[in-house]
This record gives sequence, structure tokens and C-alpha cells, in this order.
Amino acid sequence: MFKYLLVCGLVFLGSCSSDKKIIETKEYYFPYENFANSVIYTYHTPDGNQVWQMHFDPKSRIFTSDIILSSEKSSEVTNEIMSDDGTRFVEYTVVKHDVFYEASLVDKDVLKWKMTMDDVCVWKIVIPNEHGDIETIKKSRQIKSVGETYSFDGIDYDAIVFKDDYEQTIRDNNYNKLFSRDFVQYTTYAKGIGIVRSLRVFENGDEYETYLIDIDSSDNKHLR
Repeated sequence: MFKYLLVCGLVFLGSCSSDKKIIETKEYYFPYENFANSVIYTYHTPDGNQVWQMHFDPKSRIFTSDIILSSEKSSEVTNEIMSDDGTRFVEYTVVKHDVFYEASLVDKDVLKWKMTMDDVCVWKIVIPNEHGDIETIKKSRQIKSVGETYSFDGIDYDAIVFKDDYEQTIRDNNYNKLFSRDFVQYTTYAKGIGIVRSLRVFENGDEYETYLIDIDSSDNKHLR
């Protein structure tokens, strides 16, 4: 569900440090500087198509993503601040049953532009839900592999794959645990495009695959 549930990328401690080989990741992220006019990515999921409407404000350096389910109702709205070092969440809103819930941001790193294979980027959010319970989602990201190739729209792209470890917990007001699960997501980013595929693997062996099927913009040649 979460973009950067597919995302940072969704899906991002927020520290990355190592003396090993540095890998540049920015060129694999969404080409947000070309998104002054909104760009729409459509992904296929087992539950129907999912639309990501993305926009970048060069003045504020805010990159906004509105993730829309097949029901045409938003499920997530995220705002990231883009810097010379990477991208971090400044706002994360979840929509459930037409009600907007603004998350508290504990850790904010979506992606660092320079990483090693050992570095970890983490985002963690805390969200109230419609029952008054508190949901916590933490995503820890490491590079799994580089030098990959991904084919989209008949063209082969250089790609990088991240291993995203998710921890999800729901507790009531008395801090009693109501639900908990961990799962792994392998997220593929293609150079010049951004997220093109994610494969979520649950502890029971179930899998959930999402992949890019369309890009719609006034001029998407810059994505090639």
C-alpha cells in the first residue's frame, strides 16, 4: 500500500555511513526536476491499477506524490524535501475511508544520493486510524544489487534494486498490541524513470507484485 509502499519509495535512522565504494543513486530516483507540470505514473497491482500523480515545486524544492487507488480515492499523499544529499519526508498523509490522517514523522530519510552496500536509510511514521488506534510503520532500505537491466516500453534501462524491510504494528490507546507483521519488499528503480517494479514477500510466502505500465506527461521524452 505504501508508496515509498512501492514508494522510498512509497519507499527511508536516517544515517548512512561507510568507507566502502560509494554508489550514486540520484539518477535512478524519479526525475522530479522535470515534474514542474504534473506527471502521472500508472502501476499494475493484483488489486487493480494504482495511479501516482507527482509534482515538483522548484521554489520550495518540495516533491509531492498523490497515490490514487483504482477507486479514484487517494490512499497516500507525501511531500518530500529534495536536497543535495538526498530526499526526506516533510509530510505524510494517509487516507482511510475518506478521512485524512497526518502521520507523525519519527525518521524521515527516503533516500540518500550516495550510499554503500552496507548503508541503511530509514523512515518511520506513526498514524492514528479510524478506530482510535495507533499504527507504526518503519521501512529500512539497503541496496541489494546494482548493474541490473529493466525493460519498459520496449527499452532497456540501467536499474538498481533495493531491499526494503518493513515493520508494521498497531496498538490501542493502552499500548496493547493488536496487530504486527514484518515483510520484505524488493524495489527496482530504472535510471531516468524511478520506481518500475516492487515485489513484496510476506512471512507466509505470499507475494505481491507491482509494476509500471504507463507514464503520462505533456512531454515524457525526458524520462527516456
